[in-house]
Amino acid sequence: MRSRYTPGEIGVGPVVPEEQLSDVVRAVLDAVDAVPPGRVTTYGRVAAEVRAATGRGSARGVGQVLARHGEGTDWFRVVFADGRLPPDGAAARAALEAEGVTVRDGRVQPLSIFVWTRGLLSGEQRPRCGTLDP
Repeated sequence: MRSRYTPGEIGVGPVVPEEQLSDVVRAVLDAVDAVPPGRVTTYGRVAAEVRAATGRGSARGVGQVLARHGEGTDWFRVVFADGRLPPDGAAARAALEAEGVTVRDGRVQPLSIFVWTRGLLSGEQRPRCGTLDP
């Protein structure tokens, strides 16, 4: 059984058993866990997948879930839509570069080469360009 951490400094705080996490939190963590080494996804793509599964979710909410419960996940594989690294960019950069992802000027470049879509939304569920609403 996986466990996740509650709010506070990452890695500090009481452990919350997975069965006590909300469906949205579980969906975010599962989506992030599905991204393989050497690839990244975006907060918006994770949010769209979570909305498809639960009816709720936003890119900002994905960031909040990862900040509160991301210990034990590869949180650094989630980047902004323009390829910018997540908060704690130095740790994210080191982890991504160790997996072979190219990071220049604080961004994954070229994002189109490293972004992971398999296992995430497909076809008509995919958000239209410029919007997160399916």
